[in-house]
Amino acid sequence: MHAAPVEDAIALALAHPEAVGALARATMERSPRGGTFLDAALSHIPDEAWGALVADALAALERDPDNAAADTVIAYASLQAPSSLHPHLDRIFRLAPNRDTYYAEYPWRGSGASHLAFLRARLADGGDAQDRRRAWRAMLDTRHPDVLEAAVAGADLLDLGTPHRSAGDALADFVRFVGFEVEGGALRRLCPPVLFHVLLPDSHRDPAAPPWLDWTHPTWRLEAAIGLPTMRLGGQAPGTCVSCGDRLDRLLDLDPVPSGLGVTGLRRLGLATCLSCLGWEQQIAFYVHQRDGDANGIGDAHPPVTPEFPAEPLLETEVRLAATPARWSWQDWALTNGRENLHRLGGEPMWIQNADYPACPLCGRTMTHLLQLDSELRTVDGSSWLWGSGGIAYVAWCDSCKVSATQWQCT
Repeated sequence: MHAAPVEDAIALALAHPEAVGALARATMERSPRGGTFLDAALSHIPDEAWGALVADALAALERDPDNAAADTVIAYASLQAPSSLHPHLDRIFRLAPNRDTYYAEYPWRGSGASHLAFLRARLADGGDAQDRRRAWRAMLDTRHPDVLEAAVAGADLLDLGTPHRSAGDALADFVRFVGFEVEGGALRRLCPPVLFHVLLPDSHRDPAAPPWLDWTHPTWRLEAAIGLPTMRLGGQAPGTCVSCGDRLDRLLDLDPVPSGLGVTGLRRLGLATCLSCLGWEQQIAFYVHQRDGDANGIGDAHPPVTPEFPAEPLLETEVRLAATPARWSWQDWALTNGRENLHRLGGEPMWIQNADYPACPLCGRTMTHLLQLDSELRTVDGSSWLWGSGGIAYVAWCDSCKVSATQWQCT
Protein backbone atom coordinates (compact mmCIF):
# COMPACT_ATOMS: atom_id res chain seq x y z
CA MET A 1 0.00 0.00 0.00
CA HIS A 2 1.40 3.37 -1.04
CA ALA A 3 1.66 6.10 1.58
CA ALA A 4 -0.72 8.55 -0.13
CA PRO A 5 -3.98 6.63 0.55
CA VAL A 6 -3.04 6.24 4.20
CA GLU A 7 -2.20 9.95 4.54
CA ASP A 8 -5.42 10.91 2.77
CA ALA A 9 -7.51 8.59 4.94
CA ILE A 10 -6.04 9.96 8.18
CA ALA A 11 -6.45 13.54 6.99
CA LEU A 12 -10.09 12.80 6.20
CA ALA A 13 -10.64 11.03 9.54
CA LEU A 14 -9.09 13.86 11.57
CA ALA A 15 -11.04 16.58 9.77
CA HIS A 16 -14.32 14.70 9.32
CA PRO A 17 -14.59 11.66 11.62
CA GLU A 18 -18.25 11.37 10.72
CA ALA A 19 -17.17 10.47 7.15
CA VAL A 20 -15.16 7.39 8.17
CA GLY A 21 -18.26 5.19 8.07
CA ALA A 22 -18.94 6.22 4.49
CA LEU A 23 -15.30 5.51 3.60
CA ALA A 24 -15.56 2.04 5.12
CA ARG A 25 -18.81 1.27 3.31
CA ALA A 26 -17.39 2.44 -0.02
CA THR A 27 -14.31 0.29 0.56
CA MET A 28 -16.38 -2.82 1.34
CA GLU A 29 -18.43 -2.24 -1.81
CA ARG A 30 -15.84 -1.07 -4.32
CA SER A 31 -12.50 -2.28 -2.99
CA PRO A 32 -13.28 -5.35 -0.88
CA ARG A 33 -9.59 -6.25 -0.57
CA GLY A 34 -9.32 -3.28 1.80
CA GLY A 35 -5.99 -1.73 2.71
CA THR A 36 -3.95 -0.07 5.42
CA PHE A 37 -5.81 3.20 4.84
CA LEU A 38 -9.01 1.61 6.18
CA ASP A 39 -7.25 0.22 9.26
CA ALA A 40 -5.91 3.68 10.10
CA ALA A 41 -9.18 5.51 9.50
CA LEU A 42 -11.33 3.21 11.65
CA SER A 43 -9.66 4.45 14.83
CA HIS A 44 -11.34 7.82 14.30
CA ILE A 45 -14.93 6.76 13.64
CA PRO A 46 -17.33 8.15 16.28
CA ASP A 47 -18.31 5.65 18.96
CA GLU A 48 -21.99 5.83 18.10
CA ALA A 49 -21.34 4.95 14.44
CA TRP A 50 -19.98 1.45 15.10
CA GLY A 51 -23.35 -0.29 15.42
CA ALA A 52 -24.61 0.57 11.93
CA LEU A 53 -21.19 -0.07 10.37
CA VAL A 54 -20.97 -3.52 11.97
CA ALA A 55 -24.40 -4.40 10.60
CA ASP A 56 -23.32 -3.36 7.11
CA ALA A 57 -20.07 -5.33 7.41
CA LEU A 58 -21.94 -8.49 8.35
CA ALA A 59 -24.31 -7.97 5.43
CA ALA A 60 -21.28 -7.60 3.14
CA LEU A 61 -19.88 -10.89 4.44
CA GLU A 62 -23.24 -12.56 3.80
CA ARG A 63 -22.90 -11.52 0.17
CA ASP A 64 -19.18 -12.21 -0.11
CA PRO A 65 -17.45 -14.31 2.58
CA ASP A 66 -14.07 -13.18 1.20
CA ASN A 67 -14.68 -9.46 1.70
CA ALA A 68 -11.44 -8.53 3.48
CA ALA A 69 -12.58 -4.96 4.12
CA ALA A 70 -15.60 -6.26 6.03
CA ASP A 71 -13.29 -8.57 7.99
CA THR A 72 -11.24 -5.49 8.90
CA VAL A 73 -14.29 -3.66 10.21
CA ILE A 74 -15.17 -6.64 12.42
CA ALA A 75 -11.57 -6.94 13.68
CA TYR A 76 -11.32 -3.31 14.76
CA ALA A 77 -14.86 -3.26 16.16
CA SER A 78 -13.89 -6.22 18.36
CA LEU A 79 -11.17 -4.03 19.91
CA GLN A 80 -12.74 -0.58 19.94
CA ALA A 81 -16.45 -1.34 20.27
CA PRO A 82 -17.01 -5.02 21.13
CA SER A 83 -20.51 -4.29 22.45
CA SER A 84 -21.54 -3.41 18.88
CA LEU A 85 -20.82 -7.03 17.95
CA HIS A 86 -22.49 -8.74 20.88
CA PRO A 87 -26.06 -8.72 19.47
CA HIS A 88 -24.73 -10.56 16.40
CA LEU A 89 -22.45 -13.21 17.95
CA ASP A 90 -24.48 -16.23 16.80
CA ARG A 91 -24.33 -14.84 13.27
CA ILE A 92 -20.64 -14.01 13.61
CA PHE A 93 -19.93 -17.59 14.64
CA ARG A 94 -21.65 -18.80 11.46
CA LEU A 95 -19.95 -16.27 9.15
CA ALA A 96 -16.56 -16.71 10.87
CA PRO A 97 -14.94 -13.40 9.87
CA ASN A 98 -11.15 -13.47 10.16
CA ARG A 99 -11.40 -17.25 10.53
CA ASP A 100 -7.72 -17.91 9.81
CA THR A 101 -6.36 -15.28 12.20
CA TYR A 102 -5.45 -15.36 15.88
CA TYR A 103 -8.05 -12.66 16.55
CA ALA A 104 -11.04 -14.53 15.12
CA GLU A 105 -12.64 -14.89 18.58
CA TYR A 106 -12.03 -11.30 19.70
CA PRO A 107 -15.73 -10.38 19.15
CA TRP A 108 -16.65 -12.34 22.29
CA ARG A 109 -14.60 -10.08 24.55
CA GLY A 110 -16.74 -8.62 27.30
CA SER A 111 -19.88 -10.39 26.08
CA GLY A 112 -20.66 -11.92 29.45
CA ALA A 113 -22.50 -15.23 29.86
CA SER A 114 -25.40 -14.53 27.50
CA HIS A 115 -23.99 -16.84 24.80
CA LEU A 116 -22.75 -19.57 27.11
CA ALA A 117 -25.49 -22.03 26.15
CA PHE A 118 -24.85 -21.40 22.45
CA LEU A 119 -21.10 -21.92 22.73
CA ARG A 120 -21.37 -24.88 25.10
CA ALA A 121 -23.71 -26.62 22.64
CA ARG A 122 -21.22 -26.18 19.81
CA LEU A 123 -18.35 -27.37 21.97
CA ALA A 124 -20.28 -30.54 22.84
CA ASP A 125 -21.34 -31.11 19.23
CA GLY A 126 -19.53 -34.08 17.72
CA GLY A 127 -19.30 -32.34 14.36
CA ASP A 128 -16.58 -30.15 12.86
CA ALA A 129 -13.49 -30.18 15.10
CA GLN A 130 -12.44 -26.69 14.03
CA ASP A 131 -15.84 -25.23 14.96
CA ARG A 132 -15.73 -26.96 18.34
CA ARG A 133 -12.33 -25.43 18.98
CA ARG A 134 -13.59 -22.02 17.82
CA ALA A 135 -16.46 -22.26 20.30
CA TRP A 136 -14.05 -23.12 23.10
CA ARG A 137 -11.71 -20.24 22.23
CA ALA A 138 -14.70 -17.90 22.13
CA MET A 139 -15.65 -19.02 25.64
CA LEU A 140 -12.16 -18.11 26.84
CA ASP A 141 -12.20 -14.73 25.12
CA THR A 142 -15.31 -13.64 27.05
CA ARG A 143 -13.11 -13.46 30.17
CA HIS A 144 -16.30 -14.00 32.15
CA PRO A 145 -15.66 -16.20 35.20
CA ASP A 146 -18.72 -18.44 34.68
CA VAL A 147 -17.89 -18.97 31.01
CA LEU A 148 -14.21 -19.52 31.76
CA GLU A 149 -15.12 -22.18 34.33
CA ALA A 150 -17.27 -23.88 31.71
CA ALA A 151 -14.39 -23.74 29.23
CA VAL A 152 -11.96 -25.23 31.73
CA ALA A 153 -14.45 -27.98 32.56
CA GLY A 154 -15.04 -28.67 28.86
CA ALA A 155 -11.39 -28.73 27.84
CA ASP A 156 -11.33 -32.54 27.93
CA LEU A 157 -13.69 -32.51 24.93
CA LEU A 158 -10.78 -31.19 22.83
CA ASP A 159 -7.37 -32.59 22.07
CA LEU A 160 -5.21 -29.80 23.48
CA GLY A 161 -2.07 -31.83 24.04
CA THR A 162 0.89 -32.01 21.68
CA PRO A 163 3.91 -34.32 21.54
CA HIS A 164 5.84 -31.68 23.49
CA ARG A 165 3.09 -30.23 25.69
CA SER A 166 0.63 -31.98 27.97
CA ALA A 167 -3.07 -31.17 27.71
CA GLY A 168 -2.98 -29.69 31.22
CA ASP A 169 -0.08 -27.39 30.42
CA ALA A 170 -1.71 -26.35 27.15
CA LEU A 171 -4.93 -25.53 29.01
CA ALA A 172 -2.97 -23.41 31.49
CA ASP A 173 -1.36 -21.52 28.59
CA PHE A 174 -4.74 -20.77 26.99
CA VAL A 175 -6.22 -19.55 30.27
CA ARG A 176 -3.23 -17.34 30.99
CA PHE A 177 -3.48 -15.79 27.54
CA VAL A 178 -6.82 -14.27 28.58
CA GLY A 179 -5.37 -13.03 31.87
CA PHE A 180 -6.26 -15.77 34.37
CA GLU A 181 -4.87 -18.89 35.96
CA VAL A 182 -6.42 -21.76 37.87
CA GLU A 183 -5.08 -21.69 41.41
CA GLY A 184 -6.35 -24.11 44.03
CA GLY A 185 -9.29 -25.03 41.84
CA ALA A 186 -10.41 -21.40 41.44
CA LEU A 187 -9.80 -18.77 38.80
CA ARG A 188 -7.35 -16.04 39.69
CA ARG A 189 -7.06 -12.86 37.63
CA LEU A 190 -3.51 -11.92 36.65
CA CYS A 191 -4.17 -8.35 35.49
CA PRO A 192 -5.16 -5.21 37.44
CA PRO A 193 -8.68 -3.89 36.88
CA VAL A 194 -7.41 -0.33 36.30
CA LEU A 195 -5.60 0.89 33.21
CA PHE A 196 -3.66 4.04 32.39
CA HIS A 197 -1.90 5.11 29.23
CA VAL A 198 1.52 6.70 29.67
CA LEU A 199 1.59 10.03 27.84
CA LEU A 200 5.02 10.99 26.54
CA PRO A 201 6.16 14.56 25.90
CA ASP A 202 6.97 15.88 22.44
CA SER A 203 10.68 15.24 23.09
CA HIS A 204 9.96 11.56 22.43
CA ARG A 205 8.35 12.16 19.03
CA ASP A 206 10.25 11.05 15.96
CA PRO A 207 10.53 14.06 13.61
CA ALA A 208 11.11 11.71 10.69
CA ALA A 209 7.98 9.62 11.28
CA PRO A 210 5.47 9.46 8.40
CA PRO A 211 2.15 11.24 9.05
CA TRP A 212 0.23 8.07 9.89
CA LEU A 213 2.74 7.25 12.65
CA ASP A 214 3.17 10.80 13.97
CA TRP A 215 1.02 10.52 17.10
CA THR A 216 -2.22 11.18 15.23
CA HIS A 217 -3.94 8.23 16.92
CA PRO A 218 -6.38 9.10 19.75
CA THR A 219 -4.34 7.11 22.31
CA TRP A 220 -1.56 9.66 21.99
CA ARG A 221 -3.97 12.53 22.72
CA LEU A 222 -5.80 11.31 25.82
CA GLU A 223 -6.50 13.68 28.69
CA ALA A 224 -4.14 13.32 31.66
CA ALA A 225 -5.77 11.94 34.80
CA ILE A 226 -6.83 14.59 37.30
CA GLY A 227 -5.16 14.30 40.68
CA LEU A 228 -2.09 12.38 39.54
CA PRO A 229 1.24 14.21 39.33
CA THR A 230 3.78 13.78 36.58
CA MET A 231 5.93 10.63 36.82
CA ARG A 232 9.57 10.13 35.85
CA LEU A 233 10.54 7.89 32.94
CA GLY A 234 14.12 7.20 31.92
CA GLY A 235 17.47 8.13 33.36
CA GLN A 236 19.29 5.97 35.89
CA ALA A 237 17.96 4.33 39.05
CA PRO A 238 19.81 3.85 42.36
CA GLY A 239 20.36 0.05 42.20
CA THR A 240 22.96 -1.97 40.30
CA CYS A 241 22.61 -4.84 37.83
CA VAL A 242 23.51 -8.27 39.25
CA SER A 243 24.95 -9.29 35.88
CA CYS A 244 27.17 -6.41 34.80
CA GLY A 245 27.40 -4.32 37.96
CA ASP A 246 26.35 -1.09 36.23
CA ARG A 247 23.63 1.27 37.43
CA LEU A 248 20.09 0.24 36.67
CA ASP A 249 18.04 2.09 34.06
CA ARG A 250 14.81 3.65 35.24
CA LEU A 251 11.67 2.51 33.44
CA LEU A 252 8.95 4.37 35.34
CA ASP A 253 8.93 5.91 38.80
CA LEU A 254 5.43 5.68 40.24
CA ASP A 255 5.32 8.42 42.86
CA PRO A 256 2.75 7.95 44.22
CA VAL A 257 1.56 4.51 43.14
CA PRO A 258 -1.95 4.83 41.66
CA SER A 259 -4.57 2.75 43.44
CA GLY A 260 -6.00 -0.40 41.89
CA LEU A 261 -2.73 -1.75 40.47
CA GLY A 262 -2.33 -4.45 43.11
CA VAL A 263 0.63 -2.69 44.76
CA THR A 264 0.10 -2.31 48.50
CA GLY A 265 2.23 -1.04 51.35
CA LEU A 266 4.43 1.17 49.16
CA ARG A 267 3.75 4.84 48.58
CA ARG A 268 6.33 4.93 45.76
CA LEU A 269 7.54 2.24 43.36
CA GLY A 270 10.65 2.68 41.25
CA LEU A 271 10.53 0.27 38.31
CA ALA A 272 13.95 -0.30 36.76
CA THR A 273 16.04 -2.78 34.80
CA CYS A 274 19.36 -3.06 32.98
CA LEU A 275 18.82 -2.24 29.32
CA SER A 276 22.23 -3.69 28.46
CA CYS A 277 21.59 -7.12 30.01
CA LEU A 278 17.83 -7.65 29.76
CA GLY A 279 17.02 -10.26 27.15
CA TRP A 280 20.65 -11.18 26.64
CA GLU A 281 22.50 -11.83 29.91
CA GLN A 282 19.15 -12.09 31.75
CA GLN A 283 16.03 -13.36 30.01
CA ILE A 284 13.96 -12.20 32.99
CA ALA A 285 15.36 -9.72 35.52
CA PHE A 286 13.96 -9.82 39.06
CA TYR A 287 14.15 -7.01 41.62
CA VAL A 288 13.06 -6.75 45.22
CA HIS A 289 11.76 -3.38 46.39
CA GLN A 290 12.46 -2.01 49.85
CA ARG A 291 10.23 0.39 51.78
CA ASP A 292 11.52 3.35 49.75
CA GLY A 293 10.34 1.60 46.56
CA ASP A 294 13.78 1.36 44.92
CA ALA A 295 14.76 -1.80 43.04
CA ASN A 296 17.57 -4.14 44.07
CA GLY A 297 18.56 -6.99 41.80
CA ILE A 298 17.90 -10.61 42.75
CA GLY A 299 20.39 -13.20 41.56
CA ASP A 300 23.46 -15.21 42.40
CA ALA A 301 26.62 -13.22 42.99
CA HIS A 302 29.25 -13.79 40.31
CA PRO A 303 32.00 -11.82 38.58
CA PRO A 304 30.47 -9.04 36.45
CA VAL A 305 29.97 -9.84 32.79
CA THR A 306 30.58 -7.45 29.93
CA PRO A 307 27.25 -6.90 28.14
CA GLU A 308 27.26 -7.94 24.50
CA PHE A 309 24.94 -5.05 23.64
CA PRO A 310 25.71 -2.11 25.96
CA ALA A 311 22.92 0.45 26.00
CA GLU A 312 22.44 4.07 27.02
CA PRO A 313 19.66 4.92 29.47
CA LEU A 314 16.29 6.08 28.26
CA LEU A 315 15.95 9.84 27.99
CA GLU A 316 14.84 11.11 31.40
CA THR A 317 11.58 12.93 31.12
CA GLU A 318 8.34 13.65 32.94
CA VAL A 319 5.27 11.78 31.75
CA ARG A 320 1.57 11.94 32.60
CA LEU A 321 -0.90 9.13 33.14
CA ALA A 322 -4.28 9.09 31.41
CA ALA A 323 -7.15 6.99 32.72
CA THR A 324 -7.84 4.87 29.64
CA PRO A 325 -11.34 5.22 28.17
CA ALA A 326 -13.24 2.01 27.46
CA ARG A 327 -12.66 2.30 23.70
CA TRP A 328 -8.92 1.79 24.12
CA SER A 329 -8.88 -0.80 26.91
CA TRP A 330 -8.31 -3.46 24.23
CA GLN A 331 -5.38 -3.00 21.89
CA ASP A 332 -3.43 -5.49 19.80
CA TRP A 333 0.26 -5.21 18.99
CA ALA A 334 0.02 -6.41 15.39
CA LEU A 335 -3.26 -4.70 14.49
CA THR A 336 -1.99 -1.34 15.76
CA ASN A 337 0.69 -1.45 13.05
CA GLY A 338 2.80 1.11 14.93
CA ARG A 339 0.06 3.75 15.02
CA GLU A 340 -1.11 3.52 18.62
CA ASN A 341 0.29 4.40 22.02
CA LEU A 342 1.06 1.04 23.64
CA HIS A 343 2.75 2.39 26.78
CA ARG A 344 0.25 1.11 29.34
CA LEU A 345 0.17 0.84 33.13
CA GLY A 346 -2.17 -1.87 34.43
CA GLY A 347 -4.86 -3.60 32.41
CA GLU A 348 -4.09 -6.63 30.29
CA PRO A 349 -0.75 -6.97 28.47
CA MET A 350 -0.51 -7.36 24.70
CA TRP A 351 1.61 -10.45 24.27
CA ILE A 352 3.60 -10.76 21.06
CA GLN A 353 4.45 -14.39 21.73
CA ASN A 354 2.90 -16.60 24.40
CA ALA A 355 1.46 -15.24 27.64
CA ASP A 356 4.45 -15.30 30.00
CA TYR A 357 3.65 -14.40 33.59
CA PRO A 358 6.82 -15.26 35.53
CA ALA A 359 6.88 -17.05 38.86
CA CYS A 360 8.13 -15.00 41.79
CA PRO A 361 11.66 -16.19 42.67
CA LEU A 362 10.94 -15.80 46.40
CA CYS A 363 7.52 -17.43 46.87
CA GLY A 364 6.97 -19.24 43.55
CA ARG A 365 3.52 -17.75 42.95
CA THR A 366 2.59 -16.47 39.50
CA MET A 367 3.22 -12.74 39.30
CA THR A 368 0.59 -10.31 38.02
CA HIS A 369 0.96 -7.84 35.17
CA LEU A 370 1.83 -4.25 36.02
CA LEU A 371 3.35 -2.28 33.11
CA GLN A 372 4.21 -2.55 29.43
CA LEU A 373 6.44 -0.19 27.47
CA ASP A 374 6.57 -0.19 23.69
CA SER A 375 9.64 0.34 21.52
CA GLU A 376 10.72 3.69 20.03
CA LEU A 377 11.39 5.37 23.37
CA ARG A 378 14.18 7.94 23.08
CA THR A 379 17.58 7.32 24.68
CA VAL A 380 20.02 9.91 26.04
CA ASP A 381 22.13 9.70 22.88
CA GLY A 382 19.11 10.54 20.69
CA SER A 383 18.49 7.01 19.41
CA SER A 384 15.18 5.15 19.40
CA TRP A 385 15.16 2.21 21.82
CA LEU A 386 13.95 -1.17 20.55
CA TRP A 387 13.02 -4.14 22.69
CA GLY A 388 14.68 -6.82 20.59
CA SER A 389 13.62 -6.18 17.01
CA GLY A 390 10.94 -3.70 18.03
CA GLY A 391 8.79 -5.47 20.61
CA ILE A 392 7.35 -4.70 24.03
CA ALA A 393 8.76 -4.86 27.56
CA TYR A 394 6.58 -6.26 30.34
CA VAL A 395 6.86 -5.67 34.08
CA ALA A 396 5.18 -8.14 36.45
CA TRP A 397 4.62 -7.80 40.20
CA CYS A 398 4.42 -10.01 43.30
CA ASP A 399 2.80 -7.93 45.99
CA SER A 400 3.46 -10.43 48.79
CA CYS A 401 7.22 -10.31 48.24
CA LYS A 402 7.43 -6.79 46.75
CA VAL A 403 9.24 -8.21 43.71
CA SER A 404 9.10 -6.92 40.14
CA ALA A 405 10.15 -8.83 37.03
CA THR A 406 11.03 -7.37 33.64
CA GLN A 407 11.24 -9.14 30.28
CA TRP A 408 10.54 -8.38 26.63
CA GLN A 409 9.09 -10.09 23.60
CA CYS A 410 9.46 -9.40 19.88
CA THR A 411 8.82 -11.19 16.63
